[in-house]
Amino acid sequence: MGNMLTSHLGGNAQTFTYQGTTPKIATVTYDGAGNETANGSQYTSRNELSTGGHSYDGRGIRVKREWTQAPDFTPMRTDWQYSPELHPLNVTTYAYDGWLSWAPTQSRQIVWFGDLPVAQYDIDSPLQLLDSCTIVNGGPKPLPPIGIGFGIFLDARPASNPSENAAERLLRVPYPKCAKKCQENNCPPCNPPLGTIGYNYHKVPPHDPHPGIDGDHVHYFQMQQIPSNCDCFWKNLHIAGGPPPVPFALPMATSDPWP
Repeated sequence: MGNMLTSHLGGNAQTFTYQGTTPKIATVTYDGAGNETANGSQYTSRNELSTGGHSYDGRGIRVKREWTQAPDFTPMRTDWQYSPELHPLNVTTYAYDGWLSWAPTQSRQIVWFGDLPVAQYDIDSPLQLLDSCTIVNGGPKPLPPIGIGFGIFLDARPASNPSENAAERLLRVPYPKCAKKCQENNCPPCNPPLGTIGYNYHKVPPHDPHPGIDGDHVHYFQMQQIPSNCDCFWKNLHIAGGPPPVPFALPMATSDPWP
């Protein structure tokens, strides 16, 4: 099925189990359409949340949620703003001040690499690196704050050819062009998500050396999808570099274990 079994980022690790041979997480409950039903969530025929005060636009994208907050039942509102690829970029929550105006109480900006959320910034909070498996719409679960920027992504250089910087090339890989057509065909989401970068770490020996790289090396792939049949697959990007793997890539099932 291609389900991700483990995820490692820095000193953090997660493991995943699934319901049989489906992509459904074993610890999550779903309805017949595959929607999560935790906390009594219910959905319309368009698979839009009908509980919790959520509002959607004509594309079926959630843009607003309105509710009241205990103990004084203060009216609250959350607005979502998206990129052209429909990734949430800004999530802002407001409280009604009783004078016909809304005061922001929380604002979160999210940074994406392809289809992967890599960092978030909250009001009065430092930049935080995100777990690659975080569901941003459900509220990102940050890893410990970091004091470095995207320079960390540029440290993985080929062992013998510094001009071939795998991380720099990966950051220029475009988001899959098939995304719009797959959405129009109502294709189910891939797991991991469309655009995710995966890697195969090859230890030498037993693997043969890669041209231009001394010793161990890493091959990179991107998760893509075929619109006609919705099959998800790893596309070889023909990008290779020396270890360690870049921190925003996920290990593929065929990868040698990374130390």
